[in-house]
Amino acid sequence: MTEENTKQLRLLESGSVEDLWEAAKAISSAATELQAQLLRLLVEGDRPDVRAAAAYALGMGRFGLGRRALEESLEDRDEHSTVRSHAAEALAYLQSSESSQVLSRHISDPDLAVRYWVIFALGAVGGREVIPLLRSAAEQAGDAHCNGVSLKAEAMNAIDQIEAR
Repeated sequence: MTEENTKQLRLLESGSVEDLWEAAKAISSAATELQAQLLRLLVEGDRPDVRAAAAYALGMGRFGLGRRALEESLEDRDEHSTVRSHAAEALAYLQSSESSQVLSRHISDPDLAVRYWVIFALGAVGGREVIPLLRSAAEQAGDAHCNGVSLKAEAMNAIDQIEAR
């Protein structure tokens, strides 16, 4: 965290009424700027690892304004699979059911990592309508694994998450 952000947070926590509202505005502005820069890197980054890291940061930061750009990255079959994987993961953390349709289109992606993160994300944001897709993904997964995790187990876990909601 930058010194300026730390200062603004201190003001927000213990400043005068005027100070705390000015700090809130400054923090909001900084968050908006950060989100804009992450979106720029996702869309225009020169390297796949930069675009993947931007996707990850958008998701982990819960920057909802990035949802459409993340969906577009996932949909772009010419995009590097690392970027597409992180875009799918980020969509899970954004928690928007609106992403369910885009994610569903990639449940059988040829890349195992993309497929894994799509299944993970559908467990987080999908409704009961995606359960048949997840059951089919579990059946088709066989013994496929991504980073040591069974795709079949992940699909079954996703179904359990949906049914528990």
